[in-house]
Amino acid sequence: MKKTLSLLSLVAAIVVMTATGIYSSTSKTVGTAVIATKSDKQMGGGMAMLLPEDLSTKQNMLLNTAYEIAKEDGHKNPELLQGIILQETHAGGLKSYKVAGQEFGLKTGERYYGVGQIKVSAALHVLGKYPEMWSDFNFQTKTNDEVMAKLIENDKFNLAIASKYLKILKDDHGYKDDASVAGAYNQGPTGAKTRVAEAQRYANSVLNYMRKARSM
Repeated sequence: MKKTLSLLSLVAAIVVMTATGIYSSTSKTVGTAVIATKSDKQMGGGMAMLLPEDLSTKQNMLLNTAYEIAKEDGHKNPELLQGIILQETHAGGLKSYKVAGQEFGLKTGERYYGVGQIKVSAALHVLGKYPEMWSDFNFQTKTNDEVMAKLIENDKFNLAIASKYLKILKDDHGYKDDASVAGAYNQGPTGAKTRVAEAQRYANSVLNYMRKARSM
């Protein structure tokens, strides 16, 4: 299977992420990750997306790194992490993705950071489960500010947190298939059970990215 995605094609006609600046939307900022979506009425009950046709060197690098990290973590389908970062930030291709949420009035601790759009609270949860990551990524102070800074500036750390969080969703919360894990990544482990429609729309979008990744 090819891990480098050199060319992705258009799979739908509507961009749903506000960071592109092309369409306005109603933003969902619940769970672990952030995703901008339109209402069911606007979207016709589905989530549309635009895949970049030409990936930059950085995007290719991030997708390769995501695959390797997910594979090392034992994910049966490493493309799941690739699909999530494509959905969240176009694998770092959006103009503004390092910090998300301030435009919705979210406070610093409630915002989403980096290529995987991770909350500090989610990162701390992962670090508590996998404390070896403190030393693996050379933490000095172990403060919330340092965690936030690394989520923003260290893409490998951000991807490692995202991958480990997916493991937690599988191992600790009982989400097993890719669709349910993706939905829980977006809506949170509890929210995915109560906001089923939102979780499913997000999951369908991620699965579309995964299918495209496998075809390359």
